[in-house]
Amino acid sequence: MVKFQIVTFALVALAAFAFAQDTRVKRGFGGGGFGGDFGHGFGGGFGGGFGGGFGGGHGGSGGGGGGGHGGGSGGHGGGGSGSASSIARSAADQAHASIEKQGLAAQQAAYQAKSALAANAKQAAQTARAALAGKQAIVNALHQAAQDAQAQIGAEIAQLDQANRAAQAAQQAAQQANQQTASLTAALNAAQNSANAAEKAAGESQQEVGAQERMVAMAKLRAQQASNQLAAAISDLHQTQAQADRAASLAAAAAANAAKLGAQIAAEGAAGAAAGAHGGDAGGSGGHGGWKK
Repeated sequence: MVKFQIVTFALVALAAFAFAQDTRVKRGFGGGGFGGDFGHGFGGGFGGGFGGGFGGGHGGSGGGGGGGHGGGSGGHGGGGSGSASSIARSAADQAHASIEKQGLAAQQAAYQAKSALAANAKQAAQTARAALAGKQAIVNALHQAAQDAQAQIGAEIAQLDQANRAAQAAQQAAQQANQQTASLTAALNAAQNSANAAEKAAGESQQEVGAQERMVAMAKLRAQQASNQLAAAISDLHQTQAQADRAASLAAAAAANAAKLGAQIAAEGAAGAAAGAHGGDAGGSGGHGGWKK
């Protein structure tokens, strides 16, 4: 954009310079007027007016001076006291000089006009070349700007594609993160529920432990009581066994004594019966006496 402004400013400056040169040439060609002083004398007026006007820009001061001199001579001749022949001769000389000057002036005017036109054409050609160069510079700048714009468009499109890919990747990452968050939330809820259930179970287990401890204590108490009762029963059993053994021993002793006594009695009875039988034969008093014994 800055190059385009610089080239545009250069073209405007060249056009202004060409217009100023064209205006200056035109003013130099007709500034004094081609025929403004033509009526002030054929010789001096024509040369002075034409030379002073046309030669203002291209060295016409000499022609103007010559014309003025001729005019002065003409005036001097008109005011002199010479004869008519000398006046006529002077007029003829002036006319001849004017004709010669007219041809010379025409050649000079044609040359100067052609030179001015050639300079103007050259200046116009230079202006055209400058305009062409400026236009070419503008075209080159615009072409470069178009290429830069196309390259920038390609770069922007590439960045847009990259941004789209990054946005899609970020969207996918966000979705995955949301899914992971949902999974973690569900797992956290499940873990919290499990923790609550475990805490409840622990409380119940603690209560069960307390109840079981009480039952164990009661069982220990019952076992101690049973052990005490067993010990007492065993002691009583031992005592009972001892008494039973003693009673059995006494009973056996008593039975033995009774048997011994019965045997003795039987033996004695048999002996008495035998003695009675012998005494009966001898006397009956022996039997009675034995019974008393």
